[in-house]
Amino acid sequence: MLKKSLLALFLMMSMIACNPKEEECERSFALSKEEVAELQKTPTEDRITSKELDEWDQKIKDLMKKEPLKKAGGSTRFYAYLYSAQKAFADESFYAAGTYAGNLDAITVAIIQLFYPNYSSDKEGKKDQYSTLLATALEKQFAERFQEEEEGISSAQMSTDKDDWKGEKDPVGVKRPSMKPWALHSADEFRGSEPPESEHPFWQAQLESVTASVKDATDEQKEKAKYWAKVDTDGFWMGLAEKYMEKNKTSLQVRLEVREKLAVALVDALIAVFDNKYTDLVKRPSQMDPTLKPSIEVPNHPSCPSAHSTICTAAEVVLSYYFPENEAEWKGLGEEAGMSRIWAGVHFPVDHAVGKKQGFDVGRAVIFR
Repeated sequence: MLKKSLLALFLMMSMIACNPKEEECERSFALSKEEVAELQKTPTEDRITSKELDEWDQKIKDLMKKEPLKKAGGSTRFYAYLYSAQKAFADESFYAAGTYAGNLDAITVAIIQLFYPNYSSDKEGKKDQYSTLLATALEKQFAERFQEEEEGISSAQMSTDKDDWKGEKDPVGVKRPSMKPWALHSADEFRGSEPPESEHPFWQAQLESVTASVKDATDEQKEKAKYWAKVDTDGFWMGLAEKYMEKNKTSLQVRLEVREKLAVALVDALIAVFDNKYTDLVKRPSQMDPTLKPSIEVPNHPSCPSAHSTICTAAEVVLSYYFPENEAEWKGLGEEAGMSRIWAGVHFPVDHAVGKKQGFDVGRAVIFR
């Protein structure tokens, strides 16, 4: 409990220490001095609350269930924009007013409309001038980032002489490497070393290992493999974090911070791992040895690194940083997710190892940059 209090105090002091009068003060998606001054002249009685976050989260879940996102990156990319925008709004409001003044309606609607252009909110008639003014200033910056990213999204360029990893259908996630990272300097910043050719003896040893793992898998491991095959890893970690923060009555300030960092870690991990996959084009175990029968459906994208390993490790690194008292559970779940793919026969042990390293690097970059 003391650690949480100190963390909250540190985060609050970090924000207070940034003097609005100092031009050198750096904030992501920050307002200009003129915009801050205008905001400070605009009164509001509204305050950002955790209840407001919950209400918007539910509205968005209902929207996505009704109309699944079709843009590259899907919900993973969406939540990076949304939670970053909500955090930026709260930070700028605190910076200008000394408290979490206003409400998140306008900025949340603005981000939703980037992905759902025809979306309209039932709160359109209840606008708060302060919140609208702040949201208008911030949404321009997020819209510019979004447009730049959209213009740069394209399918990965794959080597034509290494296309024997492909399944019968079109490959999955070919546009993810071209998405714009948030914390990483580039999609390939934490790309693993180039793997040996598929004929190399290294892969025979890997095949023997994964074959043994499938054969010797316990009933519990088989169930875990089936479980993780059905899990939306991003939704899993977001939901897990929210439940933990609700149970432990985490402050609004820390909650906003964790949501942003976790969402960014998930999307950057997605970008990094698919960049790696579509660069190396490593075949799946069952493609190298057709006699190997995986216990779950084989995903139609290259094998190395394991996306489960990369994404889940990045998530557990972030959550372990903010909630070290629960580190054992975060790490245990991350390891289980990665290992489940080996027990199922869809990944090599090296896929898990490379994914863990990549996820660790992504998670650390998100926290400390």
